[in-house]
Amino acid sequence: MQGKVHTMSSRVFDGASVSLDRQLSMIRFILRNNKKGVKFDEIDFHMTVNHGVSDRWVSKFLKKWAGWGVVTQRGQKFYVDVDQWGKVQKARETGLDVF
Repeated sequence: MQGKVHTMSSRVFDGASVSLDRQLSMIRFILRNNKKGVKFDEIDFHMTVNHGVSDRWVSKFLKKWAGWGVVTQRGQKFYVDVDQWGKVQKARETGLDVF
């Protein structure tokens, strides 16, 4: 008996081929909801529907951005540290290869 086929499987891929635009879309999505925070499954749903990425991708890049101090997790929700986000943006403008 065959397993259930994921209908979006043709659109889903892992982090290796994910563009910076998709990463920034994830950050902007969290920022838009920064006051109340965003749960992982909400981020996953947003990124899957709009960008065709998998939850493995979301997890990988949340960790990456958390490592830079941009994304923080409090309880079940994720937030963006606006000050740290500003520093990353400034570093990019001065030509540092932060991504």
